[in-house]
Amino acid sequence: MTALVLSKEEDIKFVEVPCPSIVHAGDVIVKVTACSVCGSDLHPYHGRERGIAPNTIVGHEFVGVVVAKGSEVKDLELGDRVASPFTSCCGKCFYCERGATCRCNHTQAHLFGWVSEGEDKLPPEQRRGLQGSQAQYVRVPLASGTLLKLPDDVSDEAGLLLGDILSTAFFCAERGEVGDGATVAVLGCGPVGLLAVMAAKHLGASKIFAVDAVPERLAVAEELGAQPLLLGSSRPAVAAVEGDGERGAKKQKVESGESAKEEAPSTAGGADAVVAAVKAATEGRGVDTVLEAVGSNSALRLGYDLVRPMGTISSVGVNTSAEFPFSPVDAYNRNITFRSGRCPARVYMTRLMGLVREPPAAAAAAAAGAAAEAAPCSAAAAEGACGGGKSALPWRRIFTHRMPLSQGPQAYDMFSRRADGIIKIVLDPWA
Repeated sequence: MTALVLSKEEDIKFVEVPCPSIVHAGDVIVKVTACSVCGSDLHPYHGRERGIAPNTIVGHEFVGVVVAKGSEVKDLELGDRVASPFTSCCGKCFYCERGATCRCNHTQAHLFGWVSEGEDKLPPEQRRGLQGSQAQYVRVPLASGTLLKLPDDVSDEAGLLLGDILSTAFFCAERGEVGDGATVAVLGCGPVGLLAVMAAKHLGASKIFAVDAVPERLAVAEELGAQPLLLGSSRPAVAAVEGDGERGAKKQKVESGESAKEEAPSTAGGADAVVAAVKAATEGRGVDTVLEAVGSNSALRLGYDLVRPMGTISSVGVNTSAEFPFSPVDAYNRNITFRSGRCPARVYMTRLMGLVREPPAAAAAAAAGAAAEAAPCSAAAAEGACGGGKSALPWRRIFTHRMPLSQGPQAYDMFSRRADGIIKIVLDPWA
């Protein structure tokens, strides 16, 4: 089969590798019909996370079809369409029974796409690490606890989001206690951040600020209803926040197919300017909740400066630093709650499925549009082939590119550089 492997730092290769086989009686082999590149895939790619064995198959976001199963797998059949969380889980241990599937302590529970150095030399049955899903086939251990069957009205693309970043976005928002009338700042407008904007809006937030250094991504956040704040520009900040009338006019433009990208984000400047703009719009308090989806100390520090006393910082960005940008005394003196960690995606997948269901016609139109070209989806397509049909969230706005798996090295390069308006890439292993 073909797969993407991490040969060395910043060197993804498209190669032929042996097909996986059943190792444990609870295993399933999935024929991957779609996979995607996650922001956390860039950590080993750039060497920010070390210790991965050379030539490990990368990736942990995938959907596909069951083509083989072990003798203990009774609730999955050959031909079932399935989606997977980014880690395997047993569904029966202390943590899984309490909804913390991301903390499953079964010996076969692990992140897809990570085999530690040295572990690759062990016999397959002694390895805990798992090969990744950016391949034509993937082995899934603990399949009965891990995999979720997909109904016909949940597309492959929706399944990709359920298995990781949509679940992570809602986990982040709920841990941040976002509810009716909340004021929220979303730090980072990559795929998780943009979905966090959707999650906050869905949960009832009254005002959402979106902070990023990429104007094109902020334009999408604005389409989704957030107030864009451009970070890192030398231009002075404009503290005023648009009124309901202006927001309504922009919403009408989006709904009528006009692109909001023509309008520059309303606020631009460094971190101090962003803080000033948010404080000016919240009567000097700051926001109730910060949703941090970057994974850097500078983002966490900005979150600390943006959140009001008695507020909450909810962090899901993968931070590889050993340092922390504010102290326990800082948090205590302002009564700030800080929450972080990995999402129990398997639990959220079931809960959120209703938000990504589509009528068959909408799903077919979306698939046809994605197959036609790998160019970015436009804002004008918000209710068409790229825009999410009639589902409860405009989640298709996240997908901007579709490429064959053979172009995986280029996909990593583009995603790393945020080139060509890229937000989320779907990789097709069979194209």
